[in-house]
Formats: sequence, C-alpha cells, structure tokens
Amino acid sequence: MSKPPKFQEQFYTLLGAIRTIKFYAWEDVFRNVLWPSEDLKAYEPPLVWRVLQFGLDLLGSATAEISAAVTITSYISTAGEIDYIDVALLMESIRPLTVFSTTVAAFGTTLDSYRKCARQMQRYIDPESNKYIERSLAVEDSVAVNLSECVFSWSADGYSLAPISLQIKAGEFVTVVGRVGSGKSSFLSAICGEMPLTSGQGCVYGRIGYVEQKPWIMNATFRDNVLMGADFDQTCFWQVVEACALAVDVQLFPKSDMTMIGTDGVNLSGGQKVRLALAR
Repeated sequence: MSKPPKFQEQFYTLLGAIRTIKFYAWEDVFRNVLWPSEDLKAYEPPLVWRVLQFGLDLLGSATAEISAAVTITSYISTAGEIDYIDVALLMESIRPLTVFSTTVAAFGTTLDSYRKCARQMQRYIDPESNKYIERSLAVEDSVAVNLSECVFSWSADGYSLAPISLQIKAGEFVTVVGRVGSGKSSFLSAICGEMPLTSGQGCVYGRIGYVEQKPWIMNATFRDNVLMGADFDQTCFWQVVEACALAVDVQLFPKSDMTMIGTDGVNLSGGQKVRLALAR
C-alpha cells in the first residue's frame, strides 16, 4: 500500500476557482493535479478501514432506532408488558427529542452570535456609543488630515491601531506602506470615519473620495456608474474618463459610455473596475 492521494489540500482551491477553470477548459489539467494516475492505482484503503467505516455509517444512521429498541427491551425485561400505543409514542418522540438536544447543545454558540450582532447594531443605532474622527468641510491652514495620539479600535477587546500622530497637507501625495495585516486598510477606514476612535484627537478637513481594494460596480451603464446620480456634464465627464485612462476602453465598448455593465462588473477586467471606481 502506498500513501493516499494528495487531493484534499488543493480541493478547496479548485472549488473557489471553478468558474475560471470552466472558462479556460482546464478540467483535465486539474484532474491530473488532484488525482494522479499513479496514486489511484497504488492506493486502496485496507479492508478493516472499509468495514469500520461501513459500521460507523450504519450505526450513525440508525441511532434513533437502536435507542428505541434498547429502551423497549429494557422495559419489557423489567415490567413485563407493553402496548402498541407506548411503542408508537416512543418512536414518534425520538426525532423531536434529538432535535431538541441538538438545539440545546448549540444554544451557547447561538447566544454568543446574537450578542455580537447586538453589539454591532448598537454601534450604528446609538451614535453616542462610539466616537469617530471629526470632519470639517472647510480646509484650515492648508491641512487635510491632522491626528494627535489617536488610537482606533473596532471593539473594546478587539484589534486596535497603535497611537498615531501625523499631519498631511492639502495636495500632498502620501503613501502608506506596510506588511500584510499591519493595519493599512484599517487606518484608511479610520480616516474615512468607519473605525471608532478610542483616544486622542483628530480631524479630517475637506471631502474624501475613497477607492476600495475591491471596488463596487452596479448593474447599470458605464456612464451611470461614473455619475452615480450626478448631473451629466459632457466636458467634465470625458476629462475624468481621460484622466483615469478609460478613454481607450470606452471606445472599445459596443455602445461607448452607454454600454451596460453586468453585476459586479462581470464584463470588466480587474483594472477596469478600479479605474471606473476612481472615475466615480
């Protein structure tokens, strides 16, 4: 007997990318990767394992019936008599009792989930429960962002950012660099007023245009995705399209800027989605 086939590690990767695999007709390639022919020929579970697996499956599917049979046998051996109504009542009560015991076992997990949801809703319902960074539409002393010993945290006992002090001038080009999971996206969320402020003082001046890592694209025309309800100004619109390097893409669309964009931008590439969100 050889080692078992190594398919479990890559199986979930295949499921997550199944659409791409079907689009490019890569079924045969991934079939050879997940189930090599030499493994299929060499590996066969032992007879003892197969018999044990069959016995466990049989026992698991007949647990209710076995428990009923043991209960009835024990009752007859002690009391001596039993009626059909008693047997029917016992058999009908087994399934509800099984569901009830499963529900009771999961009650703790369910209650904890409800508490987390209640705390999350409380953040949005009660504006006084959390403090966020201040906002001002007027720009003062050419400052866009001003933070002084600000500590941001998603929850009282959750992930938080270390105290941050910085000042960004209006028109200044700034990049935030760090390793994966170091808090770059959380820092941007804090500036946008999404992450609660635990301590310190800070203010963001002017308006914010934010483009996410995964831009949201609605099922509408290209023009509607850019305007998002704003009035159409032809000169400004095409200037924005040109500035976001979308002019060539729009020319290749079947109906130019009136081309319908599918749900989640299914007919756009990843770069086109980001540039479209930037143009918005």
